[in-house]
Amino acid sequence: MTVKGRNRPRRALSAAATRLGRPPRPGASPKAVPEGTPPRLRRLPHVALASGEVIHVARTFRSRLRGLLGTEELPSGHALLLTRTRSIHMVGMRLTIDLVWIDREGHPVQVDGAVEPGQHRRCKAARSVLETPLGEGERFAELVRQAGVAMITGH
Repeated sequence: MTVKGRNRPRRALSAAATRLGRPPRPGASPKAVPEGTPPRLRRLPHVALASGEVIHVARTFRSRLRGLLGTEELPSGHALLLTRTRSIHMVGMRLTIDLVWIDREGHPVQVDGAVEPGQHRRCKAARSVLETPLGEGERFAELVRQAGVAMITGH
């Protein structure tokens, strides 16, 4: 038996027990999902700012790869932070968005407005990117300038 094979039954049993109603681990309970959150973003961790904006955080490779794929619309005041990336692709996207590129220290370095489906964008100085609704890039960039993305998201 390989090492990979040993973990599979344990994960399957854990998932089954969770579906059967076993209470979640302490500290693992999800936060309430904010109103207007698209279905694609409901499972991602998020930070609700005092000003009403919501930043959803894509930390894993899979969540960063999927991004906003399949999302019909990104409501006003919602944004998706893709951590540890310097480029994005809009292949398969259905909406036009603004991008706020954020450097290692959490400061915005560039704002790309009206990025359309099918495009590819890159920023060498960035370490993360905030995908915002069309026309809201500058507003989110100002929020990041004021508080810093590290303080907003805990990264």
